[in-house]
Amino acid sequence: MRRQFLVALVLTLVAILAGSCSDGDDEGGSWHPCKRSTEAVPHATGPTDVVLRIGGSGGLPPPSFMPDSIPDLTLYGDGWLLGIDGATAGQLVPGLAGRQLTEDEVQALLHDAEAACLLKRDAFLDLPDVFDVPGIAFRTNTGSASHQTFAIGLGWSEMDPNVPAHQKEQRAALIDFMDGAFKLLDGGAATPLETERLGVFFSEADARPTQSDWPTVTWPLEEPLATFGQASPEAYPNVYCTVAEGKDVRTLLAVVEGMPSGQNPYWQDGKSWYQLELRPMLPDEKDCAALIA
Repeated sequence: MRRQFLVALVLTLVAILAGSCSDGDDEGGSWHPCKRSTEAVPHATGPTDVVLRIGGSGGLPPPSFMPDSIPDLTLYGDGWLLGIDGATAGQLVPGLAGRQLTEDEVQALLHDAEAACLLKRDAFLDLPDVFDVPGIAFRTNTGSASHQTFAIGLGWSEMDPNVPAHQKEQRAALIDFMDGAFKLLDGGAATPLETERLGVFFSEADARPTQSDWPTVTWPLEEPLATFGQASPEAYPNVYCTVAEGKDVRTLLAVVEGMPSGQNPYWQDGKSWYQLELRPMLPDEKDCAALIA
């Protein structure tokens, strides 16, 4: 799923003229920050309109099925800034935290993105012959323009002597922008949010786990898992998905509360065993398809 995104992004970028943004780099391979405008950056103002999104993707092959990970940071048109609650970051199902920005704060953040060349073009910062390193995707939607930048190995590859100098400068600019954006949610500035909707991906397991120390839990809802979801479009074979809401969300989260990330339990429902992925849904994510886009 993440690799499909990478391939699609590469093909898109190949189709873009190399000179699509004269402000930022030149034919000699140098790079410098884009110009920071003095005018307000236009953007949508709806509570589900994504203006800026930063999220990890790629890396080692995922398990047999997996929804896209929660974006690290999302800015919505109404100024709501949303990210992962740091207090739950190491849990199996992390929570969300958010902060309402003023329009002045929104504009400052968008001008920082502009200086990092995120508002004027698409970019793909590759690492040749490296296939198991995650990347960071930056997506922006301002005015009538949408752009995305994808950087593989951001944060550690800058020490690699094989990375061109101009790309190191661009990577450094992305890290500076990302650090500044995350600070808006740091230091208690963000308020933890209650998860209202939960994407539930599940697939029937061949048998119960053989490891005696692997956690197992019992499916807690009245409706059996076999009829709980619908076939997940564009996902993996034999994978099902549905959206849990209301009291079902609270019941499911109570089962996995405190469980660490990386130790997903097996779920028993009657005589059958299942593997599940639970994913808090963001305001712009309407259904299961949005979680595997």
